Amino acid sequence: MSFVSRESENKIDVLIDGKLFTSYCWYDGIYKPILYPVYSKTGAEITRGYPLNPKVGERTDHMHQIGIWFNYGNVNGFDFWNNGNRGQKNRNGGEIKHIKVEKLSEGRGEGLLITRESWVDPTEKELLSERTEYHFIANELVHIIDRITTLTATIDTVRFKDSK
Repeated sequence: MSFVSRESENKIDVLIDGKLFTSYCWYDGIYKPILYPVYSKTGAEITRGYPLNPKVGERTDHMHQIGIWFNYGNVNGFDFWNNGNRGQKNRNGGEIKHIKVEKLSEGRGEGLLITRESWVDPTEKELLSERTEYHFIANELVHIIDRITTLTATIDTVRFKDSK
């Protein structure tokens, strides 16, 4: 398991035996970090291409559903889920901003990526601080992504109302 940092491209590639497994990406205009694309052990891409790399016959809806990601539809009234669903930032959309990579650890059959993010409202006021551990595991049978995310309120009250 190894990592290739491509800071100028806003991504870090995760490689298994030199082959791309996935990339941790914080692209402009996506409004959240994502894992994209993701490949199975056999090399089949399991994430859809749209909107970053559309494929023939693929649906072209839900622009915000790219790769593997984590967010929520209503945090203090701000929509972190649907933000960017029209290819641009929504007026009431929250954004999860990549802050830094805290740790990269490579190893035989395992890799660890720890990141810091900031959940901000449309005025750039931080609501939540995020720390995420991505555990990448590969063996002769499977490839695994195990994500552990800790959210910490950075204001007095943070409400997750019933939503997506």
